[in-house]
Amino acid sequence: MYVAPRPEAEDDPLFAVRLATGVAVALLTALMVQTTLPTLMPAIIFSLMAGMRKAFNPKKGIIGPIILSVIMTLFSALVSLVLPMPLVLVLVMGGIATIAYYLILRTGNPIGMLLLVGTVLMSVMGMNSVTAMNMMRDALVEAGIAAAVIIPVLYVIFPAGTNEQAEEDYTPAQGGQYWLRAVIRGVVLMALMLWLYSVIDASNIILVLAAVFVLVFPSRKKLFAEAWERTVATLLGGCATVAILTIFYFCAHPPILLGMMFLVALFFAHRMMTGHRAPMVYQFACSVMIALTISAIFSNSALSSIVLRIVLTLTGAMVAAFVTSLLEALLLKGETLASSR
Repeated sequence: MYVAPRPEAEDDPLFAVRLATGVAVALLTALMVQTTLPTLMPAIIFSLMAGMRKAFNPKKGIIGPIILSVIMTLFSALVSLVLPMPLVLVLVMGGIATIAYYLILRTGNPIGMLLLVGTVLMSVMGMNSVTAMNMMRDALVEAGIAAAVIIPVLYVIFPAGTNEQAEEDYTPAQGGQYWLRAVIRGVVLMALMLWLYSVIDASNIILVLAAVFVLVFPSRKKLFAEAWERTVATLLGGCATVAILTIFYFCAHPPILLGMMFLVALFFAHRMMTGHRAPMVYQFACSVMIALTISAIFSNSALSSIVLRIVLTLTGAMVAAFVTSLLEALLLKGETLASSR
């Protein structure tokens, strides 16, 4: 799957400032409109901007957030329709996940990620509570609409250093047998989702989301590398959250919180450009910081949230990588098996 390269200071010198400002503005907007899940708006706006390179891309900055809102609305309607029939729900969600993984493996285009995220969020929340699913849908729609407005404005205020559009090289996975590999990933994902459906509740949804981001990669080496990077990023984001909450404990004022989140987001965004680790590590670390900080402020359970997030990320990512590698070693043949290693 295509992963955006490291941002270059020559192409976008204000990259870090734009992202950090976006986090602060998005959080303020979420609090002003009193969205039900204030974590989502800054996290989504940060992630969308962090995935763009060079000049502003209207497809990612305007059309992308609108498509996100539409997909979440459609998925919530679909889940509501099949929810009274659990077996049908499992088959439909598993089929959609398999198709999404096939699209990613066959084309290299990450558009299938929207289908996977919609599948996981809406079905897991719907199995837990239809009301919770509707709240999640509404918050995602609000975040999508806000992103379509805020991101272009930020690019006007903090323009890129070039007018050139970034060229994205979508390369299919090597080795073929795309349907079989997609089915393997769909089965692994659905097994984790069934665990959420029947054993633990929707508050542990990070277990499945961590697996989603790992399973999009085609080879064993990349599967385990992504799992490790997700774990390291969660640790970094957790440490940043502890630092923010420690300062906030002694000076509990909203402007202080906004200022600290701005500075931490600025640090992570700058490390995306200059850090020795892959840029996605710092991007995901910042997303973790946003989620944990806001959740801790509203729930007063900072330490347990951080530990739980780390454990769920490590478990979901490593289980997905190990089981997928095992099934591919058993089922794939020839060149496909060699490439999957």
